[in-house]
Amino acid sequence: MNRSFTKIKHIQESNLRLEKRFLNENGWFSRNKKDDMDLGGDKYNEMIRRMSDYDKNPTYTDLTKEEPYKHPPLKYSVMKVDDCNKNSFFMSFPDLVTINYCNYDGESTIEELNRKEDSMWSDMMDDIKRQYNDELDKRDLPHRY
Repeated sequence: MNRSFTKIKHIQESNLRLEKRFLNENGWFSRNKKDDMDLGGDKYNEMIRRMSDYDKNPTYTDLTKEEPYKHPPLKYSVMKVDDCNKNSFFMSFPDLVTINYCNYDGESTIEELNRKEDSMWSDMMDDIKRQYNDELDKRDLPHRY
């Protein structure tokens, strides 16, 4: 079968021009700047705004076990809150718990928080275990805690 290399090259160049036109008209980096702060179109500016918002918002810290060979059935992520009335947790079954806790001081393991002997933390951990086991009961699964 004969190949026309000129035809193939022409098609590739046409596709490249079409792709560049599409990116410039509808894409991320439009050359039509609206003002001096517009670095390349609305989508680019939206991406920068979201990254900035993420940096300003507090983030959760993953807690680990001191004994790495003993894996807890749940993964814990904790964030410090200012008001102890906002202590709460949210369980994403089957294995993730996000915790808002006022007495969190940067501990990296679950055992460090348990050693503080804080009644609020103990009560929250009891509630987490209870909710987790209730969910396992609903699904007729054995308890892991």
